Amino acid sequence: MSIPSDAEFSEMQSTLSVAYLYAVVGKVNFAINEVGRHYDQALGIDFEVVNCSLGAGRKAASESHEIKIQLKSVSSSSTSMIREKDGVIKYKLDTQLNTYGVNSYLVIVQLPERSKLENWVDISPEELVLRRCAFFYKIPSPFLKPGIIDIPKSNVFDHNSIHSLFVSSINKEDLL
Repeated sequence: MSIPSDAEFSEMQSTLSVAYLYAVVGKVNFAINEVGRHYDQALGIDFEVVNCSLGAGRKAASESHEIKIQLKSVSSSSTSMIREKDGVIKYKLDTQLNTYGVNSYLVIVQLPERSKLENWVDISPEELVLRRCAFFYKIPSPFLKPGIIDIPKSNVFDHNSIHSLFVSSINKEDLL
């Protein structure tokens, strides 16, 4: 495989970051819905994740909670990826992120450099989840201003942490 062009690399990053999100959400059997795409310093994709699997007799609106995810993919050479040091990713946010009235998270999927992306293209969803390459940051209400964000590498976005994000969402709603 040859080294991809800028456009191909960007598309591959977006596709892999979406695949990672679907693999994580699928692992816990939750529902997911893409609600929008936007381009600022990189392609961003907005999702709603609902903590129920839909089936006979189930209604998502009445029997579930949701979180919003604003998904971004980066590599160490991305202009938005400032640096990684001491267990923290320094991420440069160029545009404001809104919470839309619900628990919202920025999820950064850290992908390999252009020359090494080939090794990721044909892996299974299970292998992708095992890479533990995505990290979340809670967007404060009502919005997150542009600037440098410190995302702890301990904030791994995976099938285990997604449950914690929903518990936090449910507890907050119960207090309202």
